[in-house]
Amino acid sequence: MTQIWMVRHAPVDLPYIYGQMDVDANFDNASAFEFMESHLPKDATVYSSDLSRCLKTAERAGFTGVISSENLREQHFGEWQGMTYDEAIDHDDEFYWQFWDKPVETKLPGGESLQDVSERVWSFLRNILEEQPDHENIVLFSHAGVIRTILAGVLSVPLSASLKFKVDPLSVSQVSCYRTADQLEFDVGFVNRSDALT
Repeated sequence: MTQIWMVRHAPVDLPYIYGQMDVDANFDNASAFEFMESHLPKDATVYSSDLSRCLKTAERAGFTGVISSENLREQHFGEWQGMTYDEAIDHDDEFYWQFWDKPVETKLPGGESLQDVSERVWSFLRNILEEQPDHENIVLFSHAGVIRTILAGVLSVPLSASLKFKVDPLSVSQVSCYRTADQLEFDVGFVNRSDALT
């Protein structure tokens, strides 16, 4: 069995859509990092989005030797990145509402659909689990969209339902993977746990 611990990066306080932009975050919540240090396994293999807000979150949580990957990045919001939501509406009102009505299949200009994100993330995760089956604990420092697509796949629910998962900054979610003869099976331990619940 492999336990997969998923951590969303520290909060970002910006008025615009940033997606895969490499923006800074707020690392002042000392109690959240204390929670991580006391709850995340020390013997884990640790992966992170290559964006600095995730790498710095992993560092603040006490991890070294982190393996970074662009496959764990947030959804690319294409030409919307750097725009406020109001500016995105003004840019193309019809497409804006089409995207939020059908986010799974609607690809943003120059960016990704939610389906694209899911395929990217699950290809990466399955590669880790199938090629390195001896990992007992894996910690992923990533983004809300990435964590939601993993949870949707674990629970076998439509990707559109993943948007209903609450994934707060600096929260921890955990799933377990079991290997059967011909496939991987999963269950969910908990979602969106943080120091606020202790």
